[in-house]
Amino acid sequence: MAYDRGKWEGKAKSKKILDADVYRDGFIIQLANRVQAAVGFGEKAKLGEGIQLLNIGDAVIAKGYAATLEIQIIGEGAEGTYQTGNITYAPGSQPVI
Repeated sequence: MAYDRGKWEGKAKSKKILDADVYRDGFIIQLANRVQAAVGFGEKAKLGEGIQLLNIGDAVIAKGYAATLEIQIIGEGAEGTYQTGNITYAPGSQPVI
């Protein structure tokens, strides 16, 4: 599986940032600014519901079935990064692949 990385920007409406991929074994999404964002797994994201990224550096890691789903973000002005692959993450350090 190839690793992929990139940046995302939240909008007022839910926006796809990763396509569904049955071969993806994991990913991490991280918030880069102080604007609240919500993450949707296989469905549209809803602000204030589900997994919320609230502070700079907040992250969500998905592995297994959840990692294969389409991923959507909502949050006008929110910005962040993502990287796919089998990732281990510890706050305050760099992800280890």
